[in-house]
Amino acid sequence: MSRYQTQGVILKRVDYGEADRIITFFTPDRGKVAAIAKGVRKPKSKLAGGIELFSVCDIGGIKGKRDIDTLVSTRLKSHFEDIVKDYDRLQVAYSILQLTDAYTDDEAGVEYFDLLVEGLRVLNEGKLSDHVVACWYYMQLMKLHGAIPNLLQDVHGNDLEEAATYAFSVEDGGFFISKSGVFGAEDIKAWRVFAGADSSQLKRVRGLSTYAEKASETLKRFTQFQI
Repeated sequence: MSRYQTQGVILKRVDYGEADRIITFFTPDRGKVAAIAKGVRKPKSKLAGGIELFSVCDIGGIKGKRDIDTLVSTRLKSHFEDIVKDYDRLQVAYSILQLTDAYTDDEAGVEYFDLLVEGLRVLNEGKLSDHVVACWYYMQLMKLHGAIPNLLQDVHGNDLEEAATYAFSVEDGGFFISKSGVFGAEDIKAWRVFAGADSSQLKRVRGLSTYAEKASETLKRFTQFQI
């Protein structure tokens, strides 16, 4: 048996059989791992308490012969419990998990794990608006993937203008001048902050929540388009 010990954040859980569950973790050293938790849905399961959503878990597993490992031990290390207390915050958290799952595989590096934990931590902390955390996370995830939108030139290769009003093309990954566009120079500056700042720096930038609320759905669609 090839037994291992690591940390993980649950990306998704799927019921299997009468009492089991297949759980997909993201780990710092093994990338994405799928493991079967046998009997975890039984009332007295010793595994159940250590595999909460929106938490970092210590997990012990046995490497499977194919794609599914076996989960043998779990312990809750840190639980971002305040996420579930607010519906909008919860939806952003689910989006973070789903997009991380879509962007990563079993060879993804520790930088994805660090970003995932930091995104959930900041969201749980509640000092930044849900939209700000979402926009920042989408940008950082795409940055790791090498696919952030063009924030210097429009889709035609022209430098972005201070006085112009822009729409954003998800397909082309950039802005274009439009009379019905909703993005101006200050919006684009905010997008640059989401792409370039770390989470602690976001707290020092005023007015981000206004621009993030306008941008979050567009950035989410663009992030999904890159998958």
